[in-house]
Amino acid sequence: MRKIKIGSKELGLKATLSVLFPYRDIFETELIDDILQVQQMMDSIASGNFKKINTKKLLRVIWAMNMNYEGIELKNESQFNCWMEKLEDEQLNLSDPNFWMPIVNEGMDGYFVKKDKSEGEPKKK
Repeated sequence: MRKIKIGSKELGLKATLSVLFPYRDIFETELIDDILQVQQMMDSIASGNFKKINTKKLLRVIWAMNMNYEGIELKNESQFNCWMEKLEDEQLNLSDPNFWMPIVNEGMDGYFVKKDKSEGEPKKK
């Protein structure tokens, strides 16, 4: 679990399997694909290219992981819109790597298994 700040609001993030299907049902896209696209957005910004930013996709990913962190079931797109209204007066700092890293890292840790270096090697006695 990680936290990010959007303006003055601190949001917790939690990537678990329980949000994959509701996310797909609501947005007709895969959460894991969207997380990978958020990582590409982050990489583009790091190289000075701001043309590939998709804020709707970015905010959907944050919303899903934030609702999961809060223990709130994902239900529909109007729930997302209500969440967005609560952020109406806040600002995104898209040029700050500290904004992007927790989102990408939480997604990667939640959905991609890290291969242990010793995996596949005989155990030492």
